[in-house]
Amino acid sequence: IVYALAWNPSGTHLALAGDELPSACGTVRLWDGETGEIVGVLEGHTDSVSAVAWNPSGTRLASASFDKTVRLWDMTDR
Repeated sequence: IVYALAWNPSGTHLALAGDELPSACGTVRLWDGETGEIVGVLEGHTDSVSAVAWNPSGTRLASASFDKTVRLWDMTDR
């Protein structure tokens, strides 16, 4: 199940939130837009992530979860 996905503003990375694997519950996976490879996994939610959104500059990613939390991720070093 894919709950949410969002391209970063430059179109180079895709953030995907879903339960495609049992180990993916509570994570956001970052994909390289050219190669299709996973380039990062953001962990911290305790339940499935239901939404993702980039800020306009692509330096931050927000994620919301069924665990009733929102996380803000610094993407400047990814």
